[in-house]
Amino acid sequence: MLLKPKTSSLIVLIAGACLLLAGHTVTATAQERIAVGIAVPLTGVYAPLGRQIIEGAQFAADSINQAGGIDGADIAIETIDDACDPARASGIANQLVGRNVIAVIGHLCDRPSIESAPIYAENEIIQISPASQNPAFTDNRPREDGGTYRLAARNTQQGDTITEFVLGMEEPKIAVIHDGSVYGKRLADLLTRELDEAGRPAVLAESFVTGEESYRRLAARLVDSGADTVFIGGFRTDAAIIIRDVDRLNTDMTFIGGDGLVHADFPSGVLENNAARRELSDIFVSFPPDPRRFPWARDTVQALLDAGQSANGLTLRGHAALTIIADALKTDPDGGYEGLIAALNSGTFDTVLGPIRFNEQGDANLIDYLMHEWQGATIVPVVPQDTKPSDLSAEPADEAPPPGE
Repeated sequence: MLLKPKTSSLIVLIAGACLLLAGHTVTATAQERIAVGIAVPLTGVYAPLGRQIIEGAQFAADSINQAGGIDGADIAIETIDDACDPARASGIANQLVGRNVIAVIGHLCDRPSIESAPIYAENEIIQISPASQNPAFTDNRPREDGGTYRLAARNTQQGDTITEFVLGMEEPKIAVIHDGSVYGKRLADLLTRELDEAGRPAVLAESFVTGEESYRRLAARLVDSGADTVFIGGFRTDAAIIIRDVDRLNTDMTFIGGDGLVHADFPSGVLENNAARRELSDIFVSFPPDPRRFPWARDTVQALLDAGQSANGLTLRGHAALTIIADALKTDPDGGYEGLIAALNSGTFDTVLGPIRFNEQGDANLIDYLMHEWQGATIVPVVPQDTKPSDLSAEPADEAPPPGE
């Protein structure tokens, strides 16, 4: 395999290679390795998601290597802990530059992805984030022609899904509240604006202070407003307490939220000391369809299970990202960074997430958000669509993907 080196080495040679002058070709042997970096949190609250991404990518790399690698070269995973900390992003990116990676799967959280992107582009390293939802990540990518990509739906898609669902309801009297976070406020503001434009303004719109042990005063205002539906822009802990406090006053209220309300401990939070409710119902959330149920993921999911591993959470996102990088390399193994960009911009990649293409902004054509209803301890799609797999029932992940900070 012949590779044309760019400003950063595409291949780390272990032994038996003949290196000529820079700008010429590198003659590689079967003992070389292709380094792919993974920058995700391995400490902190999002560490479980980081490990899932690594496990999925490593499983894909092992399968590719067992089948002969990329033109005889094995893929080697280089992991690094970014702790979802934007202050560390530049340093993490430079460390991966020093490890001679050709591509990075990362980062998980929005700000580290955005902060690190210029460094990867400057050093001709492909970046694919498996989870960053902030539109700015690809809207402001360093190179207009490519190099920076995402395998996550934009958070604006989540807002559109919620708004469409609410506007399709039978004239609800809706209250819109949020916790003041970028995530919660963005969803609430979009919904409020669309309701106003539709001539169906919210009966109450306000923010609340996060982290309170009780929201009984807020609950009283919600009930007094005459609302029969409440949108909560925020996260699971606060939302569970709010629902619990409203239940004490009105058991006929419907609640709607984003993916911040999807977590394995959310049901227990709602039901704790809540004599008015025995199970979760009439609580609707936007959430991506469960990729474990996709027909194109079944073989990989089973292989993971057979190996004693799980396909939960972001495992399949990591698998898909590594698959895309490998397939892009196979398309033009001699093309270097520019060849990879050309392949990623024009190719369709068969992955566990389905056939993936990237648009001109670097966003994947992923199935975006669906509305789900909490039923007992799980979430179930409200209306499975024809273009989606028929069985999308999803167990909540141990940690929901972190919404935009």
